[in-house]
Amino acid sequence: MTIKETILKALNGALEEFSHNPPKEVYYECDMLWDIDLILKDGTELGGDSFVAECRSAVSDLESIIMSDDTALWPDVMNEIKDCFNCLFENETYTKFLDDSAENLDLTQSRFFVRIFEVRRGGEDVWKYYRMPFTFAECLEEK
Repeated sequence: MTIKETILKALNGALEEFSHNPPKEVYYECDMLWDIDLILKDGTELGGDSFVAECRSAVSDLESIIMSDDTALWPDVMNEIKDCFNCLFENETYTKFLDDSAENLDLTQSRFFVRIFEVRRGGEDVWKYYRMPFTFAECLEEK
């Protein structure tokens, strides 16, 4: 399995966990970022700090789910987040490592870190609504 395939498989588990433990509040003005922290078994970090899927396009439906309890929209939110990851993979030029084998990926250290926040008053204030890590090892566990 490649690193990209492992990320996408772990993403499915993370999305399932995310849907069971969603933020308590989300608003249309929020940003949603999924940091992708990839660590090899030798401690090497791949992708650096800028390996982030920006998923603002999923916020509107997520807001409907959270604020109106409209759970029928979860598949739409999950698909939109997956699309954001695919766009990241297609648009990044430095991600040649995604086609490498995942056998050296440390699944206990590699993780997604989801951040949902709102920047207010031109950056003077940041309201944090959700900050949650999802390790690949936990996301890939067979349930």
